[in-house]
Amino acid sequence: MCSSREVERSRRPVGPTTPRALLVLAAAYVARGRRTDLVLAESTLQQARELASRGGLRAIEVGTAVVAAALARRTHRGRAPDDVLDDALRELDPERSTVYSNVLRAAIDGGASAVAPGAVALLAHLGLVDAVDCYLVDRHGRRAATRLDVERERSRRELLVDELEGRIVARRGEVEIPGRALQCALLSALVRARGAPVDAGTLYTQVWQVAEYHPLQHRNTLYVAINRLRKSLQEALPGREVVERSGGGWRIADDVDACVAVSTRAPTS
Repeated sequence: MCSSREVERSRRPVGPTTPRALLVLAAAYVARGRRTDLVLAESTLQQARELASRGGLRAIEVGTAVVAAALARRTHRGRAPDDVLDDALRELDPERSTVYSNVLRAAIDGGASAVAPGAVALLAHLGLVDAVDCYLVDRHGRRAATRLDVERERSRRELLVDELEGRIVARRGEVEIPGRALQCALLSALVRARGAPVDAGTLYTQVWQVAEYHPLQHRNTLYVAINRLRKSLQEALPGREVVERSGGGWRIADDVDACVAVSTRAPTS
């Protein structure tokens, strides 16, 4: 029989520390992936799941579902990984209206752009998404992304600048704008400004990667490059003024749905 002290301990509210530690340990076992590790991962994960369920710790429950899916993928036993994730999605967030559903859906479809960087790192570590190698930047902000996310943006954006491959794609992937890397760098700098005007000095030093802008020496080079970019964009998007003058600089027009994929090592502001 259980002692009164053991019964009392079992009735205490469960805090997040113990199940979180167990979840982290289970994820580490799965990531390492040796046969004994996977056996230990299964028992550790079960403990974390039971404690999280008893304590109503939904974030930990989501984490256990993700790790369980990664474990199923490694062992090729039991239920399919996507079935584990689908069931968790229905049970934990049936309306798909919280950050939890974003994590589960990212694990299912392999994308990362709707998920916080910490969760993306966990998913990548477990092999459920590709490693994050870029950021997607638009007028709404910046988010971590994989190459799969970039390809998805390419098919839905009016204008996508892919710095990693040096490409500009328009009309949801239908048109690729030819040209040198200079046009890609110019347009990227404007998109990364998120609707704010970029003055001549800032634009020149960023794109040409020099310390100073001297109008008498550099103005003509900058203006020629911008005019060529605007012409290329007008050919790809007839009737649209993508790059517009604003004060002493240039900006992306408000009605243009533009996005840029930049390296995780590149500055984004």
